[in-house]
Amino acid sequence: MNITYYKPDPLLQKYIYKYWAFESDPFTELPIALPAVVTEMIIHYRTPFNFCNKEKGIDKSTGSNFIFGLRDFPYKLKTIGNTGFISIRFREGALSHFCSVPQNEIAGSFPTIRDLWGKKGVKFENDIQNAQTNPGRVKVIDSYLLNFFTQYSGNDKWLEYSVDNVCKGANLNSISQKLNISYRHFNRKFTYHIGVNPKTFQKISVFDSVLRNLMISKSTDYLNFALDAGYFDQSHFIKDFKKFVNKIPSSYLTSKNFMSHFYNTKDLI
Repeated sequence: MNITYYKPDPLLQKYIYKYWAFESDPFTELPIALPAVVTEMIIHYRTPFNFCNKEKGIDKSTGSNFIFGLRDFPYKLKTIGNTGFISIRFREGALSHFCSVPQNEIAGSFPTIRDLWGKKGVKFENDIQNAQTNPGRVKVIDSYLLNFFTQYSGNDKWLEYSVDNVCKGANLNSISQKLNISYRHFNRKFTYHIGVNPKTFQKISVFDSVLRNLMISKSTDYLNFALDAGYFDQSHFIKDFKKFVNKIPSSYLTSKNFMSHFYNTKDLI
């Protein structure tokens, strides 16, 4: 298994965390795709994998590319061949700067690049597939995303402010007051643009940050991380862990999983 991270163009870094490429052979068990509030755009250049979740009855082929939006439960990834893909990890809520499709239509639906950008999306995918190396793919991605940003990015300061403060755990009523709108209106706008209501988004965001820190630090001492993030007590965190991962912390926070996950532990190229 090999993961390489790449920096986006400087003009895109406010909206995109990173690009990253993943490669493995058919005998490598792929990491679990855990709950998260970021959006990934994944383009396969080898055998595509399937998304599976037994509890939800999901076993879905992803095809050559797809957009993987906000999610509140884990997916197991299955592949029958050599895996190779490059992914764009958008910052929370940032995909709205690059397309006209609201994220409430993306969460859980796995749309393709063509669904977002039509004929331009088809050319985008073809140009990525025709690039022979990941650095070459990164150049293609930078070029297209800069073009899409110029076309679609608008006056979304309220959304940036909202997402940033919801992720930081701010009081939701206070956010709506700062925006000079009612909480009901704020809740409706946020849900339309992000895909879930702000309370759910905040809940997933907090859990995601705790789990990320635990996996990167390879720590089984989850209680201190949870309390620092705002959880009331151990039972509160365990309840969320069961909900989002379908396991208790002690059964998931193991050496095997610490060695195999999609969180960034390396410097970007």
